[in-house]
Amino acid sequence: MANIVSGKNHNEVLLQLAKGLLGMDAGFLFSTGRGAMTALLAAVKLQNSDNDRNEVIVPAYTCYSVASSVINAGLKIRLCDIDPRTLSYDEQQLRQIDFSRVAAIISANLYGLPNDLPMLEKLSKSEGFLLIDDAAQSLNAKIDGRYLGSFGDAGILSLDKGKNVTSIQGGLAVTNHPGLAELLSQNVERLDPLSFKRQAIEFIKVVIYYFFLNPYAYKLPANISFSGLGETRFETDVEVSKYPAFLSSLATAQFNRIDQITQSRTQRGFYYDEALQSNQSITKIDRLVQTEPAYLRYPLLVHDANQRSELLDEYREYGISASYPKSLNCVDEIAGHLVGERACPAAEVIARQIVTLPTHAYVRETDMNQIIEILAGL
Repeated sequence: MANIVSGKNHNEVLLQLAKGLLGMDAGFLFSTGRGAMTALLAAVKLQNSDNDRNEVIVPAYTCYSVASSVINAGLKIRLCDIDPRTLSYDEQQLRQIDFSRVAAIISANLYGLPNDLPMLEKLSKSEGFLLIDDAAQSLNAKIDGRYLGSFGDAGILSLDKGKNVTSIQGGLAVTNHPGLAELLSQNVERLDPLSFKRQAIEFIKVVIYYFFLNPYAYKLPANISFSGLGETRFETDVEVSKYPAFLSSLATAQFNRIDQITQSRTQRGFYYDEALQSNQSITKIDRLVQTEPAYLRYPLLVHDANQRSELLDEYREYGISASYPKSLNCVDEIAGHLVGERACPAAEVIARQIVTLPTHAYVRETDMNQIIEILAGL
């Protein structure tokens, strides 16, 4: 909190840290992660203004803000189902897509688990479209020794609430693509800063958020309407504005100890993984080979709908929660923006069965053991 009160502008330091970690030439800060994604996709659209590539491939189960960003950038969404074992793309379905109008593909890397990014990178290069490596939930995770966010043509990092490095809001777009870098630079120069009122609200959110990290306060955020904590909803409009500079010192302080933060979350993820080995009531999500996850949360599947409802209704105070309640093909607001195949059965199953467990630093071993006992009780 002292970092925020100082009010120092560490934007450039933050950008250098992000670019240095990912080996990117250019980086740009925005007020939210979805704002960064929207700006990047708007640059993708302009990059393809002389051709008819106006589609973006999106995994059918991912953060709603990805679809919202595609729509707000003026592009079409082409969904692809996912592999329920790994939450990565269903490669067989992916390779059956008509790529002739595809401008870009976006990875998911949900909960800090890397997708098959080497496969996506090879595919995008061979088919002539861009790869956006969405590392919003997977900062500091790796596959084949490479950091997520560094694959393909551009990466997205999020500083929004709940992330490994958080200033409650904020996002970065990073790229080695000269054309995208130039277009993003022009975009950022035109952006308006947040109003004084909005900055004051964001400061209050920071205070509230750090209070609610206590596991015993998880029930309360939903009762605070303006906080946005604990909510999952589709937002039709995406604001693209400048990152509040007074938050940058907080993000920079965390970025400087990102390895420690990641190790803490990863240890908790592995703790759950080992303890749940023999639990027949749940299915764990597999890690791809050669991956080093960051475990923003620990995901698992509960097959019995009644048991899942009981978990989510009665044990919220332990940080047990659902995730995105629908696959993207079932979200009404998206329907008019979809092209191509809309049947994504695996994504629909994941939406009905997924449960996630907390991994942040305030979760103690006793808390995790209680969660494990609750799951054993299924």
